[in-house]
Amino acid sequence: MVACGTCGTEAGPESRFCSQCGAKLGDASPGIEPGLRDTVLSTLRAEHRLCTVVFADLTASVRRTKDLDAEDATALVNPLLETMVELMVRHGGRIDRFLGDGVLAVFGVPAAHEDDPIRAVKAGVELRERAAELGLDVTVGVNTGRVYFGPVGSSLHEELTVMGPVVNLAARFQGAAGVGEVIVGSSTMEHVHAAFDLTPRTLDIKGFDEQVEAFSVERLASDPDKVRGVDGLVSNLVGRGAELDALLGALDDALHTIAVVGEAGLGKSRLSRELSERARRTWIEGRCGPLTHDVPFSGFVDMLTRRFAGPDELDRHLDELGFSRPERSEIAPFLRHLIAADTEVTATEASLRRRLTIDALARWLAAEATRHPAVVFVDDIQWADPPTIEAIAAIDGASSRLLTVVASRRRGGARPSAPHRLGAPSGDRDRPRPLGRGQPLLRRGADSVPDPARHDRAVRGSVAAGRATDRARAA
Repeated sequence: MVACGTCGTEAGPESRFCSQCGAKLGDASPGIEPGLRDTVLSTLRAEHRLCTVVFADLTASVRRTKDLDAEDATALVNPLLETMVELMVRHGGRIDRFLGDGVLAVFGVPAAHEDDPIRAVKAGVELRERAAELGLDVTVGVNTGRVYFGPVGSSLHEELTVMGPVVNLAARFQGAAGVGEVIVGSSTMEHVHAAFDLTPRTLDIKGFDEQVEAFSVERLASDPDKVRGVDGLVSNLVGRGAELDALLGALDDALHTIAVVGEAGLGKSRLSRELSERARRTWIEGRCGPLTHDVPFSGFVDMLTRRFAGPDELDRHLDELGFSRPERSEIAPFLRHLIAADTEVTATEASLRRRLTIDALARWLAAEATRHPAVVFVDDIQWADPPTIEAIAAIDGASSRLLTVVASRRRGGARPSAPHRLGAPSGDRDRPRPLGRGQPLLRRGADSVPDPARHDRAVRGSVAAGRATDRARAA
C-alpha cells in the first residue's frame, strides 16, 4: 500500500493520485501537490474550515546556534526539521510553512479526518520524544477552531495558507510553552481529553485582557478512550429499532460474526451499546484506535486491560473458567503478555508467538461462552492491526454460544456500489440497508482478512457476493 504524502490516505499500489485530496502519489513534498495547489489557488477565494493548527519550534535556538556558522547551524537544525515534517505528514497533517527552525502544520485542510485534533497532539508528543533522541528540545502549541484557508499575497507572490485568531493563539501557546512542553487550547482539549493525560494551565497571553485556559499534555492516556457526542450525556436510541431487533435476533441464530459498517457518526457504537444492555449475555468489549493501530493485537490488549486489573486477576479468572493446570500453562503466558510484557513470550519466535497468542485468545473466549453465552464486541476495526484481524477471524465459530460483533467505518471515503449502501442511501436517508445474506463477514483460515488495509475491500466484496449476514445493518 502507498500512503499519500499530503493527507496520509492509503491508496492501492497502482494508484497515481490520492482519491481523498487528489495529490500525486510518491511526491516527497510535504505540502500540497503542485497541480492541486494551482487548482485550489485558481478556484478558491475564501473558505472557512475547521482545523487544528500546530506550531512547533526548537527550544532556545538562538543560544544553541549563536556561536555556529551558517552551515553548522543548518546541520544542527535540519535533522529536527526533517523529523517535524515526517511526523506531521505521517499523522495526516500538512506543512503550511517553515518558520526559521520550526514549522506551522495544519490538520484538517485540504483533507479532513474525524480525529484531526488527536492526530495533531499525538504528532506533537512524538516530536517531543524524537527531539530528545536528537539531544534537542522543542516547544509545541496546538489549537483547534475555524480558520481562513485560501490564497494570500498578490500576483507577484501568492501562498495557500491558514489565517485567523485560532492560528495566532496556537502560536502564542507555543511561545508560552516550557522546554519540551506541548500546550493545547481548551477547544482542542474537548476533542482529546479522553486520549491524553492533561494538566490544566492558565496563561497570560498578549492581546487578551483575561488569562487564557490551556492544558499541558503529559502523555498518552494509559487507557485512551474516544469522545463521542456530548461528554456525559446519553440519549435514547431513536430510529434504529429494526437494526437493534436484527442484532438481538442474531443472538439466537447460528451466526458467529456480524459486521456493523457505516460512515462516521451514524450511531454504530450507540447501537452496539444498546445491544450490550439488552443482550443478557456476557459482554466482552475491546476497541481499536488511531493511537494504537501499530500495536499488535491492539483490540485484544484493550479488551484484556478493560476486563482484568493485571496478570494475577487474569490467572484467577482462568482457574474459575475451569482450565486445568496444563491448559492454563499453554494459554496464560500469551494472554498475560498482552497485559504486561512477559520476557519468556517475548523470546518466542515472532510468527510462533503470533499463532499461539491467537490460539490462546480463541480458547479463552470459547471458555467464557461455555460458562455463559457471550458477545465479543470489537469497535473501530478500521484501525485494527493485522494480528487483531486474524484473531477476530479465528474466534469466529470457536463456540456456538459466542457471537462476535465488529463495528467499522469506511476509510478513505470509499463506498460500496449503490445497491449495497450501508449508510444513508440517496433519497432514503432514514432507512439503512442490510448487508446481505449468507456467511459471516470475517471467515477462518485462508479466507480471513489478512490485514486492515484490505478490510474495506473485504467488506464490499462480501456484500456484493451476498456472504455477509442479513442480521447486520449499518448504524
